Amino acid sequence: MSKAITFNGYHSHAIEEMAFEGNPTILAVSVIKEEGGYTTIKLETNAGNRYVTAKSFNIGAQRVSI
Repeated sequence: MSKAITFNGYHSHAIEEMAFEGNPTILAVSVIKEEGGYTTIKLETNAGNRYVTAKSFNIGAQRVSI
């Protein structure tokens, strides 16, 4: 089953990627900092790192609604 990451109160993101073909796979997730009600997480992937700043995050089962 695939997982989904949901952001609430999204603020910003940054991407540090190398050349890569295909869909990146998340290898690890860690909290980088918490400041002013926002949290920045680091998503380590096989294509590089992504940083997302938001008020909250939910990592869980992917849901599709029609």
